[in-house]
Amino acid sequence: MVEEKEMNGKKWCQKVDSARDKMKKLHTDYAERAEDHYFNDIKKSGQSLRVEVPLFWSNTQVLRSTIFAKNPIPEIRRRVDSEDPTTKDLADMLEKAISYQVDQADFFSDANRAILDYLITDKGIVRIRYDVQTDIVMNEFGSPMVDEKGEPMEEIIDQNVILDHWPWNRFVYDVGKDWAECGWINYDHYLTKSEIKKQFKVDMDNADIIASQDDKTKANKIHVYEIWDKKKRMVYEIAEGRDEPLRIRKDPLSLIGFFDCPKPMISNMRTDKFIGYPDFMMIEPQLNTVNMLQARINKLTKTIKNVGFHEESFLELKELANAADGQSLPVKGLIKQMNGRDLSSAIVKLPIDGAAMVVQILQQLMEKSVQQIYEITGLSDIIRGSTKASETATAQQIKAQYANVRLQDKINTINTMFREVMRMFSEVISEHFKPEILTTMTGVQVTPQMQQLMLNDLARSFSIDVETDSTIAMDEQADKQSRNEMLQSVTAYLQQVGQAKQAGLITADIAKELLLINVRGYKHAKNLEDMVQSMDGSAEQMQQMQQQLQQMQQQAEQSNQQAIQQIQQLTQQLQQAQGQIQQFNQQEEQRKNIETQGEAQKDQAQAQKEMAQAGKLAAETNKINMEAQTMGYQPMQVGL
Repeated sequence: MVEEKEMNGKKWCQKVDSARDKMKKLHTDYAERAEDHYFNDIKKSGQSLRVEVPLFWSNTQVLRSTIFAKNPIPEIRRRVDSEDPTTKDLADMLEKAISYQVDQADFFSDANRAILDYLITDKGIVRIRYDVQTDIVMNEFGSPMVDEKGEPMEEIIDQNVILDHWPWNRFVYDVGKDWAECGWINYDHYLTKSEIKKQFKVDMDNADIIASQDDKTKANKIHVYEIWDKKKRMVYEIAEGRDEPLRIRKDPLSLIGFFDCPKPMISNMRTDKFIGYPDFMMIEPQLNTVNMLQARINKLTKTIKNVGFHEESFLELKELANAADGQSLPVKGLIKQMNGRDLSSAIVKLPIDGAAMVVQILQQLMEKSVQQIYEITGLSDIIRGSTKASETATAQQIKAQYANVRLQDKINTINTMFREVMRMFSEVISEHFKPEILTTMTGVQVTPQMQQLMLNDLARSFSIDVETDSTIAMDEQADKQSRNEMLQSVTAYLQQVGQAKQAGLITADIAKELLLINVRGYKHAKNLEDMVQSMDGSAEQMQQMQQQLQQMQQQAEQSNQQAIQQIQQLTQQLQQAQGQIQQFNQQEEQRKNIETQGEAQKDQAQAQKEMAQAGKLAAETNKINMEAQTMGYQPMQVGL
């Protein structure tokens, strides 16, 4: 309670707002300009203008997809080589626990939004949240159990640590030379009175309220400061205009660095202040030039029309504009009306050559400005999926290589953020998660020795990292080729080292170190490296590992062969199916032909039957006529 008396809410708010003003001059104004351009909302003199060519948006989308395509993969290693199985099991358990937390929550979406903020404004923020689900403990009779105070007893049924994106413009921090000098951070919240009452159990009367009117999303809401004080390891939640904090929490997560967020993603840092500078400001003149040129092209394009005027006496020419291709309109008395004149004297078209030439020049200028933007940002045509048919494979490879060099700084910044997030995840898991929940989550039995190590010596015993390039979109074929290359290289190396050791040229320790140097050169060889670390360097073990690698190589080749065979089988099945369909079609055609022939024969039989009946009728008619003539009557005329 001493901390509560010493803490003054209004002074904290003033301190945060002072830092906010400093950031506004050095960063916020620039970041807002970049964000307005990205979202096609350029504001100037109170008017909303339109981005004619969303090139900044396009480049940012390509860049984000290039450097962040999938969730990071945690990698936990023991700092010191040890034969202790406890440390190995603990490393395996933590990797699985972190991977589970990454997979089960919407990790990718929040990380993606923070990276987008970073690429647009040069300030990307994520924070972690510890989520606990509890349930009331029931006794054997189905009634809630109570504690000494008479309150219902609760038990933890689930625990999670979650990554949350935080908007860049609602995050203020103590600006120093670097992040290590940051003494406090602040998250801006905008809450209604009912939300404050529900969350903090505090009634806000009208005298305490200072509502924001600047933004529609903040209007009539109370500005609440969530301040994390690193020096005192306390969290203060303060409503603007209210001296007494709404709530004070003491070290909620028990993290080594105290803050619940990693270092903000910033690339263009100043030498004296840890404040970013958006990439947008480096290319804003070129973007404005492109925008201006495109606006002129659009206006000129509207003037390029196939229009003109004609002699009024040619009334039929009014219909000519709506005539279809190849259509000829009849004109009565054309020869007389022309009277020896050329048709061009009756129809005059407006000139468009000059405007078309200006448009062509503007397009060339715009293309040069666009190319200049690509050169400044380092987005080569390979990354954008654009190339020329005349370029060789070597030229394209060189472009891709140097493009990756230009992007490496941003990739490192993002990987650093993920590395710190993984470490914070591991701290929360080690400090707060129950052993039985961890066992259910990972399938690894958490022993008391593992619990003790997690609580006392985790940071010193383990190196927590993310796999290199695990977030980048990889070429599957290149990745497969890299794995096969690793197997072939290490297998051959093992044979050479084994022969040198048998010949007495090197010792077991040297053979082991040489093997580790070769293994560490491949990013897929973590498990293999652990196997080498556990070896004593004997020829028998090396031979055994060589055999295992050869088996792995054979399995990979068999897998590839099986895939090829499956494709061949599917192809054969498809061909058989096509043959069956063709055979069915032939049978169906034959059936239809037979039915057609049958109908024809049936019709022919019917016709013959009718002819026979007609002949019979004619014979009977002739007989009657003969009898009628005999009796003196005129004969009947019957036509067939």
